[in-house]
Parts: sequence; C-alpha cells; structure tokens
Amino acid sequence: MDTLSEQLINEDWVFVVPNFQKIYKISIFDDGNSVYTKHPNEWIIFGEWKGKNALVNSLNSNLIIQSISSWKLELIN
Repeated sequence: MDTLSEQLINEDWVFVVPNFQKIYKISIFDDGNSVYTKHPNEWIIFGEWKGKNALVNSLNSNLIIQSISSWKLELIN
C-alpha cells in the first residue's frame, strides 16, 4: 500500500485503499494514456483528486496511471 501511495502526484491527492472487488475499465484512452490499450483493461482506484483518479492495473501492479478523469471509467465488477 505504501508503494501505491508514493505514486500519487502530490499531497493534494487522497490515497484510497484499493478495493479489489471494484474493477473499472477505461472507456476513453486519451491524454497520453493510449499506451495502456495493449494491456488488460481492468483497473483499481487508489487515488482521488478533483474529479480524477489514480489507477493500478488489477492484473499487473506495475502498471499505474497517475491521473485520469473519473468520467472515463466504468465499473465492470
């Protein structure tokens, strides 16, 4: 958990304890996040700030998206 909290962009972000029962998919890959389209589209939220989320991939914890708009996410599980 400490490793994920260290991935937050700055102290304004709020760390969210990852809930592995809530898996999201990204519905729109843009703003530099298109490189993640080749990976499984299953993500867990671990940070929040002003309508944005920080994500970790549910199958590969090395894949981290530090900032994406919340409206681009869809709960799948």
